[in-house]
Amino acid sequence: MHLRIWHGVTHQLENQKNPFSGLSGDDFEFWDEAGEKPISMESPKYFIDKLLLGYNTLKKSNLKYSIWMTPHYKGSALANAVFSKVFQWQIGRNVYFDFSKDESVSPLLLDVSFENQASLSALTDYFDKIKVSQSSYKTEQFFPYPIYSDRYGQNYIPENLGNVQPDLNEQVVAVKSVESILIDAKRNLVLRDAWGSAFFHPFLLEGKTKDQNDLKTSLHGLKDLGYQFVNLNDWTKSNTNSQLKKPLIDLSIYR
Repeated sequence: MHLRIWHGVTHQLENQKNPFSGLSGDDFEFWDEAGEKPISMESPKYFIDKLLLGYNTLKKSNLKYSIWMTPHYKGSALANAVFSKVFQWQIGRNVYFDFSKDESVSPLLLDVSFENQASLSALTDYFDKIKVSQSSYKTEQFFPYPIYSDRYGQNYIPENLGNVQPDLNEQVVAVKSVESILIDAKRNLVLRDAWGSAFFHPFLLEGKTKDQNDLKTSLHGLKDLGYQFVNLNDWTKSNTNSQLKKPLIDLSIYR
């Protein structure tokens, strides 16, 4: 079984340019990148309804997901807080904003399910009460190992080596070679129990022998460094909140 990462619902913000083309797959979906601010229609209900739309589309297509990945790794503080209650695991990097919420509201303890409308309604009511608000201050951060409960309460699988990027374009400001990924992977080994996680865009394999060789080189290079490939479907199933006795790294203590 292949790992299926749910990578946004439409990967665009309605029909707006945000900031590239407005086409699905290009733009930011849960953050106004053009305006550098939360999207104008932001609300708990908007985010939950959007995710429900995506879930029902996947269901009609008989597709199942294992992990969520936010388009371009970027959403508002409210969006990320919602994701933390809906998804068991996420993968990628993240942008963290300085934010606040009403800490007097009791935590939401119920299990949220797209199949349970009552739980989605309770989730909407919960976020309406805690009123998440954010400042403009932000920092980008990624980790070399799984994170349990980050600043937003999310469980994160790392993507810390980047991706092979042979050419510059509107969305890419620096090229990255297989060699540079392997160099980063080797440096990563100074850490104990570190993960090495990268990705390779499938369109690079369309009839280009060099790019096909790049994929082989990166896979063999990582194995030669001692990395072992993990079946994330199995890993996520055995590392759920109900099965975790003690988080390896619980960032909630730093809040």
